[in-house]
Amino acid sequence: MVAFIPILAFTSAIAGAEERGALDVLLGTPLPRTHLVLASVVAVAVNLAIVLIGLAIGTWLISLIVGTGLGLADSLAASLAAWSTALALGSVGLVISAMGRQRGRVLGASVGVMFAMYALTVVSRLVEGLGWLKWLSAFEYYGNAIEDDVSWGGAAILLAATALMVTLAVRLFERRDIYA
Repeated sequence: MVAFIPILAFTSAIAGAEERGALDVLLGTPLPRTHLVLASVVAVAVNLAIVLIGLAIGTWLISLIVGTGLGLADSLAASLAAWSTALALGSVGLVISAMGRQRGRVLGASVGVMFAMYALTVVSRLVEGLGWLKWLSAFEYYGNAIEDDVSWGGAAILLAATALMVTLAVRLFERRDIYA
């Protein structure tokens, strides 16, 4: 569910702003398109981190009340893993937003990609011989941070994928015409 935060924000960053008629005004300033995209990424990453830290602290406090023994470090580690996964899934939405003009379609396609990745994970575990499909899904790199510790390699792969998607979004957006 946390992945919806960056998906919603990134689909609004370009396609949503263009649909509202705000993008042409914003790009009428000397602000380079690259800065617009990168500022959106930083804002989403920071806001997502704040939400996840709050969620981690809340989960830890509930754990104290209920007595499950979940430590604050484990709860924060799970949030870190969720952060990298959500950013990777959201960055796909940023790429689609850089290509699309209608936020609704961009949002639908972005959520569709997220569900397709989840389906790949499920199918790869259920169907013998299709185990290799799991490597195409961001969910596979999340791991199980509370039980098995953070998959640092998985988090690094997800952050590298995010950087690649942001770079692609910048390139696509730089070449795109804006309609008023």
